Amino acid sequence: MKTFGGDFDPVREAVEDAVAEFSDRQAARDRSLWLKIANEIGYEAFRDLYLEQISIMRECKLRNPASAFQNRLNRYTGHNSSKGGAR
Repeated sequence: MKTFGGDFDPVREAVEDAVAEFSDRQAARDRSLWLKIANEIGYEAFRDLYLEQISIMRECKLRNPASAFQNRLNRYTGHNSSKGGAR
């Protein structure tokens, strides 16, 4: 377990950066979901995905940055991938 000075939590800080940058409609919902994902995948992976999304946004304007970021997180974690189901 890593110990940081004071009450600094790098996971929460990375999520707050993502919420500030991408979320404009449902910040509380995005924050809650992204905290769960960031704690699951770790600070470094979450931060890398955040920085990739920032880079993409420099190249093109996205209609819904929060949704685009969530899709990137889903691809990384394997959530919402097709694993069979009813046919």
